[in-house]
Amino acid sequence: MTRIISEPFPLSEEQAQIVTARERYIKVIAGPGTGKTETLVRRLLYLLLCEDVSPENIIAFTFTEKAAQSMKNRVYYRLHEWGLDEHIQNLGSMYIGTIHSYCLHLLRQEFGYSDFNVLDENQEFALVFRIANRFNFPKGATEIDKYYYRQCVNFIDSVNVVHNELIDEQKLQEKSPEFYEDFREYEDFLDENRLLTFGRMISLTVRKLYCDREKINHVRYLMVDEYQDINKAQQELIQILGEGANVFVVGDPRQSIYQWRGSDNRFFEEFEQIFPGAKTFYMVRNRRSTPEIVNVANHFYQKFHQKYELIRAEKSSKGVALLASLPTAESEARWVVEEITRAVEEGKCRFKDCAILLRSVISNAGPFIRELRSRKIPYFLGGKSGLFSREEIKALKDIFFLLLKVKDEGQTPNEEDEVEDISRLQASLDSWVQAAGIELDKQATLQKLQHWSKKVLEGKYSNLTRAFHRLLVILGYRQLNPDFPLQAVVMANLGRFSSMLVDFETAMRLGGKKPEWPEIIKYLRLYVFWYAERVYEEQLAEDLPDIDAVFVGTVHQAKGLEWPVVFVSSVVGHRFPSIRAGKPRPWLISRELFDAERYEGSLEEEQNLFYVAITRAKEVLCVTAFEGYYRGSLYCRRSPSAFFECLREVVPVLGENQKIPFPEIPQNDEQKEPRVLSVREVADYLRCFTLPSLLPLAQCVEVPSRTCRRTWLWKKSTQLSFPIAGAFERRRRKTC
Repeated sequence: MTRIISEPFPLSEEQAQIVTARERYIKVIAGPGTGKTETLVRRLLYLLLCEDVSPENIIAFTFTEKAAQSMKNRVYYRLHEWGLDEHIQNLGSMYIGTIHSYCLHLLRQEFGYSDFNVLDENQEFALVFRIANRFNFPKGATEIDKYYYRQCVNFIDSVNVVHNELIDEQKLQEKSPEFYEDFREYEDFLDENRLLTFGRMISLTVRKLYCDREKINHVRYLMVDEYQDINKAQQELIQILGEGANVFVVGDPRQSIYQWRGSDNRFFEEFEQIFPGAKTFYMVRNRRSTPEIVNVANHFYQKFHQKYELIRAEKSSKGVALLASLPTAESEARWVVEEITRAVEEGKCRFKDCAILLRSVISNAGPFIRELRSRKIPYFLGGKSGLFSREEIKALKDIFFLLLKVKDEGQTPNEEDEVEDISRLQASLDSWVQAAGIELDKQATLQKLQHWSKKVLEGKYSNLTRAFHRLLVILGYRQLNPDFPLQAVVMANLGRFSSMLVDFETAMRLGGKKPEWPEIIKYLRLYVFWYAERVYEEQLAEDLPDIDAVFVGTVHQAKGLEWPVVFVSSVVGHRFPSIRAGKPRPWLISRELFDAERYEGSLEEEQNLFYVAITRAKEVLCVTAFEGYYRGSLYCRRSPSAFFECLREVVPVLGENQKIPFPEIPQNDEQKEPRVLSVREVADYLRCFTLPSLLPLAQCVEVPSRTCRRTWLWKKSTQLSFPIAGAFERRRRKTC
């Protein structure tokens, strides 16, 4: 018991009470930076070692797979450090992971879905994009255009609502008969092709458990992280599991930011009614941020709410919290990047200690990206469309589609168009060389590219991924060095582009359908233009922790993360809070069947989002805004955000010529987590060294619907530990 409370560092009194609590139902309201994950880990260790609970009787739900991996790492490592290896051998039967993964496990192991595969969100869109012509979309959506794309999105969103809200199909048929027909056809198609989607997994599991609760009789302890962000179907699953188990939930309604995806924090508020006799604990001691930042967060929260106890700073070191108002969006970006550069040059921090958080990457990231690129500062770009905002990916996309320009049947070649295409290809190749930081013989490369495009259009490659890998070899991929931060980020993003191709072609090949060349290229172009460019994210910065790069991304992506230096930027009217919050969405199902307004956002959710943003900072917080922007030669004024104005009462405002007084930022406070790999991950990694995947890149991919060993290493090893990918790449160079 003493060791659990005191090692590797002492818990606070409030944490110790939570870890050792014996009530059956427990709710923990954990403010930002109060040690929520560590408390969960110690609670698990307490159950295993002090209460002698068998690992197979414990389920711990996390919000992301990354959080689950972190929790597993800590549990395994603590037991090993304490010399309790005899307990480790039994931990495999304890479930720590997302609700979706748990439902998939139950469906496969207990309910006959062992041969079903799972579509992620991007793969599901690619599938609907392919088969949507069989649905009853409104007139005007029959051509593959922007309207067709929007209807595909609306259809998927509406299907997810049915699953999230457990809407009765009979009521759906009564209120929305046309959509019901499409919904049933889609569900039948998924069953026919043995497919599951994220939303479908949970609703199916709940309905199966209604009829057969014996499958979960072994569950005695249930823990749920981020409980404020669960939806109705997830809550129903938790209640079923909780009928025979102790339930421990932790979260913070102040950080509820996913209502647009169906989360409902009313379940958090009503926990005591759902589970009578529950006891509530509070975690308010913030260990993350300096007192200056904590005071700003508390002031902002008090302006809009008075419900929960304010967080209290545990740190005694002095930090910085301030505002900055700049004349234009361009000058805002320049000032922020200059301050980051100055702090790094003065040795106050590293690039990876800094984050620029935005409400929207699409709307606001442009000036920051241009400024970072002009100074050759490595950066990660998070948020939707982040991938296609990268110069190397934009250049690669242009090369890909200029070479694979499919002419309509009967269309005669136009000499002027061909000359223009060659000119654009040369310009795109120049952009690629500059973005990737490599050298190429451009004339020889152009000849190889023309030969490559001819082979692709003639169907000489078995799949898009194999063709893409050959393209990368031609474009000098082997020159990239993972030890250089700028090129390491490029390598990771090339893996994301490869993932996009796999997502698309997997959907095209479902049901044994053989893609026709060059027809598949036409659909790929439309898929990229109407969908991929809008949603595909760059490789996550948290997956590549060893690369010294600035994070630029959305607040949604920053949830659960922290940095010593945080800029919350472009906090201006109509952008933060978003002007779209609360606007009706074009649902294909009747609004009478669910709480549509919750899915459409609100000012309260925007307030929560800003609260999350400012509580990511550990030592330095700077909220920035601009007074206007140029649209051509026209200067457009922008009104200040209510959030920015709220902080003026307690925080000084800097101007364009003023500097941030950076404090000394501790560099030794990182707790490096040991990496725990699954047996399958280790096996896949070892196969990369022992099987023919050490041949040149273009010869390694066989079937795009299954992730091959080389593709796995490229996509997955960067998520596990980038040095592994770097070590493999260096070995590949020697071997190839």
